[in-house]
Amino acid sequence: MRRVSPLHGLLALAAAYRLSLLGRGAMAFVDEAWHYKAGLFLQALSRGQLHNAFTNLNNFGRPGDLVVRLVPAALQTIPYAFGIAPSNPISLLIHTSFNVAVTLVTLVFFYRLCLIFFDGDVWVSVTASAVYSLLVNTNIYVRHTLPYDWAVCLFVCALWIALTRPRRPALSWTIGALGAGVGLIYPGYYPLAGVLAAALVARDTADGRRDWWKTLASMAGGAIVSIGVFDLLSRLGDDSYFTIMSRLSHEQGGFTRGAYEGWIFLPRYLIDVERYAGFLLIAGLAAYSTRLIARSSADRRRRPLHWIILTAAIVWAAQAIASVAGRQYLFSSRVIHPGFLFMTWALGDAIGWAPDGVARRVVCGVATTVALVSWAGFATPYAGLAYPRDVLYTLGIDSAQVPPRQKICEMDPVNATYDSPPPRDRARGYPKTDADRYVLLNFCQGFPGEKENTENRKLNTDSTLKYDGPHFLSFPAYTYEGFNEEDRHALQTPGYRVSVYERVTRP
Repeated sequence: MRRVSPLHGLLALAAAYRLSLLGRGAMAFVDEAWHYKAGLFLQALSRGQLHNAFTNLNNFGRPGDLVVRLVPAALQTIPYAFGIAPSNPISLLIHTSFNVAVTLVTLVFFYRLCLIFFDGDVWVSVTASAVYSLLVNTNIYVRHTLPYDWAVCLFVCALWIALTRPRRPALSWTIGALGAGVGLIYPGYYPLAGVLAAALVARDTADGRRDWWKTLASMAGGAIVSIGVFDLLSRLGDDSYFTIMSRLSHEQGGFTRGAYEGWIFLPRYLIDVERYAGFLLIAGLAAYSTRLIARSSADRRRRPLHWIILTAAIVWAAQAIASVAGRQYLFSSRVIHPGFLFMTWALGDAIGWAPDGVARRVVCGVATTVALVSWAGFATPYAGLAYPRDVLYTLGIDSAQVPPRQKICEMDPVNATYDSPPPRDRARGYPKTDADRYVLLNFCQGFPGEKENTENRKLNTDSTLKYDGPHFLSFPAYTYEGFNEEDRHALQTPGYRVSVYERVTRP
């Protein structure tokens, strides 16, 4: 009888939790609208409109995201046949369900890489995988139709291939193409191609090969081919990929105040968002660095893990310098998303230095316990967040029928107010109610503003509270999505609420 791997239990628990997150949060950010490009591409293609189809590759520099979403977009035609629009929360479950699958694939390859990095130590590998799967940053994007988890998944797959497949010229070309693919899904992750290059060069060095420059040349060739293909396809539409990226590099869209915090941004995120797990990662990084410096033998320096972590650290340092010195780089939660891979591997390597046996298992148990306690402190408030779009859908309120003066936003809105998603039955629409009786508070998103008092919220009328919940932007992890330190503090303390009041008409 085949023995059940500890990874199977971890996958089951991670899947159960992440599936419980679905049904809330989709389309909360304006960036999520780009996923519709995949559906529009398929629609135009089915009509034989090639130019219109490839025009959709102009999707904010993320043509790879369109490609990976073609399958869920195609599956959305099934509920559409029953009258459910692609922007309906039920239909969006198809995309977010794929998010769960993608993060589980990432966890599988993360574990396999741990076995490579930690010399097959199952205890350390499971511990590192458990810590990674319980982090806030690992779970925060599952609810949303954003490309970050897809790009990270492709990266860990490419890294595993780079470290396990036979060293042939085709391997370097393949890794180069996959590294470019990571950036094509989300351009902010192009630096991860450098990490993949470091992994291949580390293999060359360990094998005593001196033609590592050929490896880099082959990788560059694979990347050029991959990007070139997308550039040619983009030219079938309106613009070339290079034109699109050049235009984006000169534009600062969305939350322009941003976080030019350089060196301090990551430590702040670890302490403010990850809490106990953040301190655990900081301790792991400190122990890893200290031990690596203390034992600087040639054999240890040639380990692929050290090359990988060092390259990731150099990338982060370059970004921090660009952010502080020239205010040319904007930090956010999504930017540091891949960084948790490397920090957790550093933690795992530090744990592996504990004496084999009882001592190491005790350290693994402590690390897992800390991660679980930290996760529990995140999961409870995260489950109760209010996303305006979902509140409107659950209560059956057609926001288009609510008078503008009864839509109160205490923030300085960036993307105006949220509209109700399409009803499940488009023919029948939303239930017929006196929508002008509702007062909607904070069905918007933006920078913190001056809050109005309770009486103004009710427009000085007799009202009953129909719904009240914490606005999703008051959650610490979300406040690191393009806000500066002052904005984050204002959003979190005392916190914005999403409320629906129903006005009572006096006889």
